[in-house]
Amino acid sequence: FSFCLDTSTILNYVPSGGVRMEPGFCNPLLGSRSFKETWGTRWNRPVNALLKRTIYIPARKSGFCSQKLSTFLTFFASGLLHEYSFSIYNNHSLSLPSGYRPGEVTMFFLLMGVLMIAESWVWNRCFPRWLQTAIDHLPSMVTASMLTFMVAGLADRYFLRGWLQSGFVEAVAQMLPYLNCQ
Repeated sequence: FSFCLDTSTILNYVPSGGVRMEPGFCNPLLGSRSFKETWGTRWNRPVNALLKRTIYIPARKSGFCSQKLSTFLTFFASGLLHEYSFSIYNNHSLSLPSGYRPGEVTMFFLLMGVLMIAESWVWNRCFPRWLQTAIDHLPSMVTASMLTFMVAGLADRYFLRGWLQSGFVEAVAQMLPYLNCQ
């Protein structure tokens, strides 16, 4: 049944010129000027749209959640989505001392939410206008690199370790063509 449905979908799209696909990422590692820009408009745009539509906007419209709490809830939901994925692909590394530990991925996303909220507060209250202007005039590659270095330790500790220890990255690498540069 699935094959028929997939084939029917493809055959219907071909005469109409296909489907326009939006890019999933918009140069977040070199183009972002803030955590808000990274997570809000550049990183994993399809998931961003899903979480905005299903968590952030309903939380704001409920009247019970402030912008900050809605942001925090959205990052929590993102953490749970990623946690689910990690638990499927990394469950065999649970027995490793430095392997995947349930809750770490959700913690990473909660910390990213707190960083994004704190960044806005610090920017608006602690940076004088002249410094904000100076930072705004830096090339985006400079500011994006600074943001990346700021979260590198958190990403390694809470996000990447499970993938590396489970052997997932190595398994993907084995599927890629082998290049011998000698």
